[in-house]
Amino acid sequence: MNSADETVLKILEYGSITGAAKATGLTQPALSSSLIRLEQELGFKIFNRKTTPVSLTVKGRMYIDLIRRRQKLTDCFEEKIKAVDKGETVTLSVGATVTYADSIVMEAVARMSELHPDCRLSVRAATMDNLVKLSGEGKLDCFISTYSGLPEQFRQELLFYDRYILIVPSGTPMEQALSDSALHSGGVPDYALLNGAPFILLDEEQPMRQRVNDFFRFYGIQPSKVINIDHNSAAVTLAKKGCGICFLPQSFIRFSGLCDRFVYFPLPDMLFKYEILFAVNDDLEYSPLCGELKTALLEFAGEWEESRKFNNDTADRPSNDK
Repeated sequence: MNSADETVLKILEYGSITGAAKATGLTQPALSSSLIRLEQELGFKIFNRKTTPVSLTVKGRMYIDLIRRRQKLTDCFEEKIKAVDKGETVTLSVGATVTYADSIVMEAVARMSELHPDCRLSVRAATMDNLVKLSGEGKLDCFISTYSGLPEQFRQELLFYDRYILIVPSGTPMEQALSDSALHSGGVPDYALLNGAPFILLDEEQPMRQRVNDFFRFYGIQPSKVINIDHNSAAVTLAKKGCGICFLPQSFIRFSGLCDRFVYFPLPDMLFKYEILFAVNDDLEYSPLCGELKTALLEFAGEWEESRKFNNDTADRPSNDK
């Protein structure tokens, strides 16, 4: 931390220039001159000197926040430099919700493992709230976000757009009915046929469940029963056991390798298309490996969209894996 920043923090700590001067062994005029020079360089007052103790101005509070962020970055950087000097392993900790931790993130982490065999890699699957908390605590270098409204210290970049797809076990009467209706309507099935069917759905508190509920209301769908689950792998397992129909993200279907023996039906983008974002905490040091991971994720997403043409195969018409 530079001397100007230390001066500001001491004045804040002791509540006056005089108190800070005594604590640091400097004279009051010298400390006051140092503060004045800093405020002139910044172009604004940091402290309101008319109060006792002195109080921060609005811009002063912002500057204090900047000082603390800089110190946190410096401390993190110094710790990592010391770790390298000691011969400790470089690390990369990645977070994602279960859906993406189990699919595209695993693909990217596997590539990182090949490129950096000495790097200690870790993947944390958690809810969005917990991912934000873990990142704030410095336990994640980066994470995959499905929510654009993160706190201001998080920087996000678009990776790709994902969509939810309706999946139905192949060879069932419901699959046949939906396929027939799609053939007669140019590729879009008659969703009203789902009325009275059993479903496997994400818990009510999850954002995607609200979109599903809106979809049900619009098409007059009343499930005969609902099994609530908290991650998509469970939905696939239950669907394979004949427990119901479910909704899965395209990327999960593409990358997890779990979704054989199903027929996929498109759903309206208006409800079921959403952004997948790459998030880092700007309060922490940005690891160069984060950039490599982001590149790998973009490449996998691009291969998925380009070579496999997955959108055309699933979102525009039913596809059959019989």
